[in-house]
Amino acid sequence: MVTEKLEFNAATVVQGAALAILIWVGATTLQTSQEVAVLNAKVEALREELRAGVSDRYTATDARRDQAAAAAKLQAHAELDELRHSELEKRVSQVEIRVAELEMGK
Repeated sequence: MVTEKLEFNAATVVQGAALAILIWVGATTLQTSQEVAVLNAKVEALREELRAGVSDRYTATDARRDQAAAAAKLQAHAELDELRHSELEKRVSQVEIRVAELEMGK
């Protein structure tokens, strides 16, 4: 009878300890999942902050766009210079012809 009572008390102690461990595991799991949710929110906030900080950077795409625009301007200026040069040559030629005609008429 004493042995049975000791076994019953030991079983009760083991059950109590097991119950306490299960409650602790459950509480720890709940706390951990809450902390993970908070960390996920912080990580997402940091990602947004990083995206905002990086979005104003000068990127390779920006550089290619600007280089293409600069090349187009240079090409336009070169074409304009060529046009001016050929127009100038044409006018000089006309003046030379007129000067030659005037000298012949003397």
